[in-house]
Amino acid sequence: MTKSTRLALLVCASLVATAFAGNALAAYNPELLVAQTGSADTTINVRVPITDDPTARVALLVPVSWVGNLAQAPGTTIGDVAAEANARAIAPEARLPLTGTIVAVAPQRSNPCTGRQPAAQWELRLTAAGQTLIIPAYVERGAPGFPSGTSASHTIIFCLAPQSQAQFQAKLIQARLSLRGVFSPPTTIDQYVWSGIFTPYVGTTAAVNPAGTREAQSLVRPRRSVSISVRQRGRAFTISGRVTEGGQAAAGVQVQIMRGGSSRRAGRYVLRVFATKRTSANGTFTHTIRFRARGWVQFRVRANAPGNNIADPAVMDQARSVACVNPKPATIAPAGCTNAKILGFRIQSAITRQYRIR
Repeated sequence: MTKSTRLALLVCASLVATAFAGNALAAYNPELLVAQTGSADTTINVRVPITDDPTARVALLVPVSWVGNLAQAPGTTIGDVAAEANARAIAPEARLPLTGTIVAVAPQRSNPCTGRQPAAQWELRLTAAGQTLIIPAYVERGAPGFPSGTSASHTIIFCLAPQSQAQFQAKLIQARLSLRGVFSPPTTIDQYVWSGIFTPYVGTTAAVNPAGTREAQSLVRPRRSVSISVRQRGRAFTISGRVTEGGQAAAGVQVQIMRGGSSRRAGRYVLRVFATKRTSANGTFTHTIRFRARGWVQFRVRANAPGNNIADPAVMDQARSVACVNPKPATIAPAGCTNAKILGFRIQSAITRQYRIR
């Protein structure tokens, strides 16, 4: 029996043995942030605060419209992973960095975590302090482990050992999975909802707390735009525009307004930021400037939403948090939905035509 199988069986035994959690439970607030970094490249960030109960099981529901490629041969590296664990065997608050690869392996006939045969199986092969930790991942088509009507193109399931029985007495507190060539979204939808269903243990025990199961969401919005309009009245210019994201107004987004040019020669303008605004509730912004000297000028605007680098270790803190979209019912997530995270962005408009200042 492999180490990864033993870990999964420990979780399954706890799930069967535990019908509800005890009273002395810590908080449990998982978060999820997903970004499509290429036509078939997906980055998945998960985080659970270090003070929260350890995680027993994670099920990631991939949006129903996404296409999955599960044809990788066993032994194929399909991505990278960077993670952080709380290693109590070192110190109560010790943070242990882990890095490694995601490798496709031959699927087991019976998934020891769910009892079903997965469509594909991966291994997260992590190393830390000279030791290797393998975390199995089981990929199923659809959402067979959830009530009828649950929408998903695929479900990715992870089962983790109890903290008291894990190497270094470690519990996972953060992980970034960078998958290559696995999932591809369509380009015709403004917003996709990734859903993560997280189930905790009861503290450092091997007892699973199904009643503490929480949902965390990530909203993927591929369509973002910023417009610019210029109105001139003599030497006064009013620059306005609108920022949209996923077909909706992007409120509270920082907009940098740039200007440049004292010569009419094309291509010789250096644009510099001269004003910074925030978009209103309907995504609009406006600013007026008056010039004293004659010349030529043109404008551009740049919109910046925080947390736009998915590889930044601080991205989970920087990314925006909003209310969950159609959260799962209590039959799936009895403890409710933590929040929905949205990756930031940095986009800019085209440069306007040249305006003459008389």
